[in-house]
Amino acid sequence: MNREDMYDTTYKRLLQYFPEKPWQEAILKLGSNPPIHRLGENLISYGLYLCESKRFDEYDEYDRNAVADAILYSEKLMDFYDELHENKKNPFKSRWKAVFYVANDMRALTFEIFVYYSLQSYDWSVESKDDSTSGETYDYLASRKDNVVQVECKSFAYNKGLLINA
Repeated sequence: MNREDMYDTTYKRLLQYFPEKPWQEAILKLGSNPPIHRLGENLISYGLYLCESKRFDEYDEYDRNAVADAILYSEKLMDFYDELHENKKNPFKSRWKAVFYVANDMRALTFEIFVYYSLQSYDWSVESKDDSTSGETYDYLASRKDNVVQVECKSFAYNKGLLINA
């Protein structure tokens, strides 16, 4: 399968999860000619927006990278969602939909997905714990052989982690 067909297949699969296309609204809210840094902050939404607003052969290098990131993370997020226990799907999908509108939250979610699949690639068994039904305050419970660790993912953001109240 060539890249264009792969992107199209993934995008069509994503539409089964979000037929209302929240990424379209998120990008349109940025205005008719948003500065490039705003598009960069919203790269996943922008890449998905491009899937419908431009033909594949019209992408410049920036567009190609945005679409590649959007497709990669969309594929991973769909796989992650599909693996979740049924009682965790609705809270996760609500969070997933919301992050199309908030760049820092999207960055945090994609980092969590990166950590999840990285741990799995090192043969850790990983269970999602950070949701509204479990009451846990960490993201994953990872185990391998006799080792069990709680994993809390944090990404860098100016407004997070600066002040700690005890």
